[in-house]
Amino acid sequence: MEVSDIRKRMRSFKKDYIMPIYLPFIPAIISFLGMFFAVVLAVLGWRARFPFGAWPPMRFPWSIAGIVSIIVVLALVSLAAGIIGIYVLYKWIDRRNEHFKRVRFLYEDIIDFLKEKGAEKEAKGIQRELREMESQMDVKSAPLWIVLTIVFPPVIFYVLHFLTRDYFD
Repeated sequence: MEVSDIRKRMRSFKKDYIMPIYLPFIPAIISFLGMFFAVVLAVLGWRARFPFGAWPPMRFPWSIAGIVSIIVVLALVSLAAGIIGIYVLYKWIDRRNEHFKRVRFLYEDIIDFLKEKGAEKEAKGIQRELREMESQMDVKSAPLWIVLTIVFPPVIFYVLHFLTRDYFD
């Protein structure tokens, strides 16, 4: 296998989706803005019902419409932030799996190239490194981890752990 063949094979893989740097932060920003909007709605609803200087009755000063509107706003904001967060997590896990696949193909091509050039000793060293790498890089099912994160939210800590650990390995 020639170097040009290796280059053609590597270029034939689909390009990585480059996630915008701000996308993982969007859920937090949306949540903050949603809470701010809910507080503004609450204050405006309060002031519409009781103008400045008027004292509300102590029994139940809030209107049902105001409370429902705040709950609806917070629910919609939480839903939007959750969907974006799940999408980001899915893409991170999927990119991790694709990266490991490309690295394995690259190592296999390097081993084939070295064997063709007669560098058996170097090829065996890289083959040993590839076996060690394959034992550590198990494929994580992105849909499974997303479902587990939705059903049992603390699972996200493990997902973030293996994504971070793989970066340092």
